[in-house]
Amino acid sequence: MNEQSALIIIAGAIAITQGLRFLGLSIGSLLPTSGRMGAFLNAVPIAILTGLVAPTVFNGGYTTLIGAAITAIVAY
Repeated sequence: MNEQSALIIIAGAIAITQGLRFLGLSIGSLLPTSGRMGAFLNAVPIAILTGLVAPTVFNGGYTTLIGAAITAIVAY
């Protein structure tokens, strides 16, 4: 891969990321914030974080599990 190809890939990634952020900001005010849909939308960040962290914690061994437990205690 040459430098020009890398720059094109980086520019494409930036365009996609910023496009998704703009889309979220522009339609975010149209989404309901109460009721069942609001409760669902409030639970999404926790579900995503749990889905990313849990496999690492439980497959990482005792040191990873101890570190996660200490982090959870401090965060609480």
